[in-house]
Amino acid sequence: MKSSLKQWAAPASVSAAVILLVTIFLGGCSSPPEKILVTGKVLINDKEADGAYVLLYNEGQETEVAAASARTINDGSFKLEVATPGNYLVTLMWPKKVMDDGALIEGDDRFQGRYRNPQKPVAKIEIHEGENSLEPFTLKAR
Repeated sequence: MKSSLKQWAAPASVSAAVILLVTIFLGGCSSPPEKILVTGKVLINDKEADGAYVLLYNEGQETEVAAASARTINDGSFKLEVATPGNYLVTLMWPKKVMDDGALIEGDDRFQGRYRNPQKPVAKIEIHEGENSLEPFTLKAR
């Protein structure tokens, strides 16, 4: 009888340890917050801007690092995700396309930094939970 109890005791303690570890692991892990989708369009001189960068900065936070960014596609549209709802400052840059040894690379900003400063944003927007579709950003290139 004693030998059969020992056979059951060892697996029970191992099982308890496994259950404890799984509980600790699952209890300590929470799923990351869901990102908030933001879509929009960039028009430059009333034309769709391909390859422009849209950068969002958290309003009121002194940082040079954008909270989110996206590059427009050929129809001027973009999609990006932010971590939290709130007020954001929008800046833009539009690099020239330059050929370098047969490779297409991005060159200087066509706006010469005019729309790139978060201290003088192109727009201030408010992002809410769920999907956010922004009005087009319409700019003039000189």
